[in-house]
Amino acid sequence: MNRFSPLALGFLALGLLLIKPAAALDLERFEFNDANGTTLTTAVNAINPTNLWSYAEQATTPGDDLTGDISTVQAGAYRIVTDSDFAPGIESRYLNIANTSSGRIYYSATLSSWNFGTYDNTNAEQFRLTFLDDDTGTSGSSVTAQAQIRRNPDTGSMEIFGDAIGTAGSFNIDQTVIVPNIQSQPFTLVLALDKDSNSYEIFYKSGTQPSQALGMGGVSRVRNANSIRMATNNMGAENFPPFVLTEQVNVDRIVVSDTNPLTDLITLDVNRVTGAMTLRNTSGASVTGITGVSLFSASESIDLTQLSGFSGTLTAGATQQLDISPAAAPGLWVRSPIEDVRAQLSISGGGVRTLDVNFINNGGVKWATGDLDFDGTIDADDYSILVANAETDLSSLSQAFAYQRGDLNGSGTNDVVDFSLFKAAYEDANGTGSFALLLTAVPEPASGALLAIVLLSTVSTRRRHGTCSMSPAKLNNRPADSFKLGRLGVLSVVAFLLMLVAPQAEAVFFEDFLFNDTAGTPLSALVNSANPGNTWDVDADTTDVVTNGLGQLNASLKANVEFGTNYIDINPGITTGLVYGVMELTWNFQSALDVNENEEIRLSFINADPRSTAVTAEFRITRTDTNVLELNGIAIGTGASNISASVLNGGSLVQTDKFIAVLAADLDNDTYEVLYSNNAGSSFATIGSGVLDPSRGIEAVRLTLNNDLSGDNVLLDRLYLADQLPIIVEPDLLTLRVHPKSGYAAIINDTTTVFDIDYYRVGSGDGSLLPGRWNSLQTRGVDAVDGPDAGSTAGDGIGERWTEAGGSDEDVLSESFLLSSSIVSAGEAIPLGGVVDLTGDEQLITFDYRDAAGGAVFAGNVEVSAGIAGDYNLDGTVDVADYTVWRDNASGLFTAADYTIWVNNFGSTGLASSAVSIPEPLSVLLAACACLSAVRLQRCQD
Repeated sequence: MNRFSPLALGFLALGLLLIKPAAALDLERFEFNDANGTTLTTAVNAINPTNLWSYAEQATTPGDDLTGDISTVQAGAYRIVTDSDFAPGIESRYLNIANTSSGRIYYSATLSSWNFGTYDNTNAEQFRLTFLDDDTGTSGSSVTAQAQIRRNPDTGSMEIFGDAIGTAGSFNIDQTVIVPNIQSQPFTLVLALDKDSNSYEIFYKSGTQPSQALGMGGVSRVRNANSIRMATNNMGAENFPPFVLTEQVNVDRIVVSDTNPLTDLITLDVNRVTGAMTLRNTSGASVTGITGVSLFSASESIDLTQLSGFSGTLTAGATQQLDISPAAAPGLWVRSPIEDVRAQLSISGGGVRTLDVNFINNGGVKWATGDLDFDGTIDADDYSILVANAETDLSSLSQAFAYQRGDLNGSGTNDVVDFSLFKAAYEDANGTGSFALLLTAVPEPASGALLAIVLLSTVSTRRRHGTCSMSPAKLNNRPADSFKLGRLGVLSVVAFLLMLVAPQAEAVFFEDFLFNDTAGTPLSALVNSANPGNTWDVDADTTDVVTNGLGQLNASLKANVEFGTNYIDINPGITTGLVYGVMELTWNFQSALDVNENEEIRLSFINADPRSTAVTAEFRITRTDTNVLELNGIAIGTGASNISASVLNGGSLVQTDKFIAVLAADLDNDTYEVLYSNNAGSSFATIGSGVLDPSRGIEAVRLTLNNDLSGDNVLLDRLYLADQLPIIVEPDLLTLRVHPKSGYAAIINDTTTVFDIDYYRVGSGDGSLLPGRWNSLQTRGVDAVDGPDAGSTAGDGIGERWTEAGGSDEDVLSESFLLSSSIVSAGEAIPLGGVVDLTGDEQLITFDYRDAAGGAVFAGNVEVSAGIAGDYNLDGTVDVADYTVWRDNASGLFTAADYTIWVNNFGSTGLASSAVSIPEPLSVLLAACACLSAVRLQRCQD
């Protein structure tokens, strides 16, 4: 082995000491020392002279006094003053920058002064610094992260606020800081983006006061910093010369750099591996009079029992450990992928120094979602933690502690959603097909991309004692190439018939809300079964709108006359292909007619990030001044055209059958169409087609509820976005059969469909399950495989067989299969043992399962029936085992007559299916013809 001599080591050390740290590098810099009257688009870039601002003001021309925009360089500052009467909307200024997908980058503005003198709660003033994922430098709205000085519309105060937009990890900074309406001393605002850890921070400095940190938030893993935007809103002046400058912002300096321009910050290092926290005085001066340290986290990721505290003096360059035992986890920080710590020092006399929180170690990146043991890999050990805590109530724990027990989505429970997220993370980490293990007997499950699982849930279907109450239908979809917008003639008839008798491609669901959440769940907390974690940005005017516990969102709880707009981000945005926005609902408009403000329900495709009004296309269901309901289509932009309104249901205000409204956009041909069904999908009609602005796509979806809907019984059953046109069919489902005398249960397939499952759950609303009598798939080693462990025996390693949920009890019995799945063939039964206490309420039994291939979660049928006469354990065969069940008579319900039944049927096999019969192809064609005739008839009536 080569060794260095002491002399060589000495020279090496000396050389390292002589190497200077890399100097801070400004990437773009505008000093605004230009001549008075210089517009932003011609201001000098001192670093990159050919890279200049692009001004996307839509209503005025930069520097043109006649149109009301007088924002120019004045006395060494870019003075932003825009006539709010002339241009009341957001004004965006863009600059292209070198694409940043890793490392740190800082965007700062030094303001010499501002004056926000007029309070308008309908159009609040804003000054924004934004990193955009858009790569044009001339337009865009795909916000990665942004810092805002804005007017709070509720309080009227000016404040600093930080937000990020997009799925895959973005969240806002949970702290705001009030700033004065009028600022007469220099103020620096810094937006810092760290793409290695996908986080952002905001810093600020007012005058000679110490620099402060607002806090830390998360950014989307799939959004980068490719351009910057400087935006303002409602900067007011009079709308005729000479201008009275009532509001203005004076920008002295704009810089994009690789280093924070604020150098007097104190740093708090958070060790991702140990959880230890360390103060570092990086401010360049001693800080005296410290009376304490305060730590904050929205996810409650701080264990204060580990805090040792600190007071006194922190000298320049000194460090101070805050943990009682900093050497190893668990430390002061509770480990999870969520990094949202804020910290501050209290100074004697009432002063506060907020800290620059810097997460360190673990290679500079956050912990990956699914790495529950924090060893840097997602493997079977993590699955052991997940399954040990599966089906447990974690709602009493903090979000960070609950994550460590398998609550990956922050719902307060470890359930099938978390299993789906984990399985996707496992495959992302270990390679496509790592679950299938290349088994020829089991189809390879598809990998989830970036943890997004298609969780397509249907509400529960019940079948009791031979009766059938069908669930709201699962939506299957017409192949994309069989439908042309605006043409529902012969081609549609042919395509529809072919679709019913031929295989079809699976639809891609971008977003899907089934409203099967617990009663009282607000719109902001609804489960998105197609894109978990992507939730609604809810207007304050619709916060009272919640689910009713019956699979519906009760829009009639909106009891105000405001225009309630709710947005969901679409990431990545959609610019090509066919897109369908679908809303299922019922209503009964009984409230008094308000001719001053129509009651409306709108679904809109939006061309910009959430909270934008840039409508690409939308449909509106409107209660008109003549007291009828109309459906129409709207498109906005260059060349766009509307679709004339069609009166619904002959003017009736009552819709008891499910109404399905469809907004269909063809982004390749720049057209759109609005269709509807007023009979739960038995037939569809079109109200017409229109033209789209070719430059507009879909970056967000907006749900609007306008005016007071109380008393109108408006109930939404489902809302989703997909790539195919919906046609309603009833899905084939697995059934949980419960024997009415033995209490034995079995998963049965009484359909012709072959199912492939990797999760199931049997629930009881009154605790009537009997875990001691559970004959689980884990116990029997059903379909065990040999995984990547050292052993060569199938089922001897973690995840190689079905595994019981650690929280299984009298309320829930559940199992999952990490490395494979089980095929349930037509006519097959999977017995589970005598798990049901028949003294309980059978109506409260539920059954859910997960499709291993697509990730969809289905609420299966539940029926209480005997199946084959004499098959008391429901294994599909009448044999000696059934005699044992009769003899033991655990339920006390068997009689001598049941023994005779067993004798008479001994040796019988099968399921004795009570499933609804499947129509022959001829009857399918006849039904299709009838359906299309109804469409044609509806058109004639319209």
